Amino acid sequence: YAGQFVDELLAERNIDPADDYNTAFYYLQLNAFTQLNLTEKKKLGYSYDEFFLSCYFISAQCNEYDFEWVYYFYYGNCFRFNSGRFTNGSLNKVKTIQQIGVFNGLTVEMYVGSILNSSGIKFIQNTGAHIFIHNSSEYPLDVEGFEVSAGMETSVAVKRLFNNKLSSPYSDCRQDTKKALETD
Repeated sequence: YAGQFVDELLAERNIDPADDYNTAFYYLQLNAFTQLNLTEKKKLGYSYDEFFLSCYFISAQCNEYDFEWVYYFYYGNCFRFNSGRFTNGSLNKVKTIQQIGVFNGLTVEMYVGSILNSSGIKFIQNTGAHIFIHNSSEYPLDVEGFEVSAGMETSVAVKRLFNNKLSSPYSDCRQDTKKALETD
């Protein structure tokens, strides 16, 4: 479906990728972010159902409502698991785990093939996925994360560590940061 949408989008703007691939590619990569609405941006990439072949959290099947859709300029459609929000943006309880191990976390199988238009022109330069692991209360930066190659199995283990520093006289840290922001 995304390939058909790319054809229609380029035809509306009189861009022929067979004549000028670079113009077509850069239009989709650069201008799509500012000129397309959210519905059009979603059509440029895979939907949840196309992207996730299987998804399990603590051995229970997950679904689209466990993810928040986000559009990133460079990566396109992104799906944030356990963000604290449902797909529609309403609040969702953040999931936690009590035990470590392969079957006690998130397990996904993803389709990461290239999106082709009707002429067989590929509009994604890399095939694979970019994985961000971050606190659910913040959005990741584009430079964070790591690449996962297509056709490969990748396992990732994460351990979360919190550091609490003592305030004065033991350090320059302030105990009440909200008050500190108001006075600085």
